[in-house]
Amino acid sequence: MVTTEDGRLVGVLSGADVTHALEIERLRGERQPEPAARGPGLLVWAVVAVILLGAGAALYHPPYVVIAPGETADIGRDITVSGTATTPLTGRYLLTSVRLERASGLGTLLAALRTDRDVVPVGRVLPKGVGPREYAESQQKVFQESRRLAAAAAARAAGLPVRVSGSGVRVVEVLPDSPAAGVLRPGDVIVTVDGQPVDDAGELRDLVQARPASSRLRLELEGGRRVTVPSARLPGVSGGVGIGVAVESRDLRIDLPFQVRFAERPDIGGPSAGLAYALAVTDLLERQDYASGRTIAATGTIQADGDVGEVGGVEQKAVAARRAGAQLFLVAREELQEARDVGVAVQGVDRLEQALRLLAPAAA
Repeated sequence: MVTTEDGRLVGVLSGADVTHALEIERLRGERQPEPAARGPGLLVWAVVAVILLGAGAALYHPPYVVIAPGETADIGRDITVSGTATTPLTGRYLLTSVRLERASGLGTLLAALRTDRDVVPVGRVLPKGVGPREYAESQQKVFQESRRLAAAAAARAAGLPVRVSGSGVRVVEVLPDSPAAGVLRPGDVIVTVDGQPVDDAGELRDLVQARPASSRLRLELEGGRRVTVPSARLPGVSGGVGIGVAVESRDLRIDLPFQVRFAERPDIGGPSAGLAYALAVTDLLERQDYASGRTIAATGTIQADGDVGEVGGVEQKAVAARRAGAQLFLVAREELQEARDVGVAVQGVDRLEQALRLLAPAAA
């Protein structure tokens, strides 16, 4: 076969050439098209999504605090009394605590599903703009003050003379989601509540908690400024009725008829160990053996006159007390229900003397 293009000879095709070309075209027509490359399947994308969600939940820290059972400690070993007769302790007095955690999103969710954990907004527990170290230091000061007040309450319970004085109540921190937010500032010194003078932090706490939540309190501050702050029932570790401030007694002076020294506990903060220390010091000062070989756990604020106040977190502390082998757990009466049903005997008290009466029959 002769082929031309524009009248020019461009090639010669034999019959065999034509036959070969036709065979190639036939084979090309029979060849199956190659399948298009497949993208990731639904299962693959599901696995990726789960991985991404898990990573996000592990890395994201929501604005909540997890309140978990903390450590316990035998505080009888902390106390050294000199200048007066003492009797040795035969049992253990346990300080109970809670642990605050800023957990991940996943950790917060898991904590909310547990009965021995509590999850609360961070603004109701931790002051805004206060670093962890500064917060720990302020709480350590409150802890140290509570032990001094515990010694005063114990001395009075033992019939010994005590003199307590102060020059007002200094605001140390203000919780951002509390009634005091925007009204009080760190450094303010409260001198009266509803016209009644307050010399120390215990007096302020007693006056606030003596009235129901939502009461409007008229506070006079040093310098003449007057403000009105409503009270509220505070959740979590704050406990009880309050206005949402951490305070300290300015120029607190406690004159005891003996000397008392306490071992350092830098990892403990807040006033909740007051009742436990008051019980231990009283047991040292009196002939009565209150512990009587038992392990006694306690939590509650203590005032120099022996009043016991709410602290919060008692359910988690009750769990810690049970794990430590406590035979009795003493709490403020207002928090009795929260501490029940965790596997440890619990009693609520209003005053140190009442707690001592509960212990004395078993010791007799």
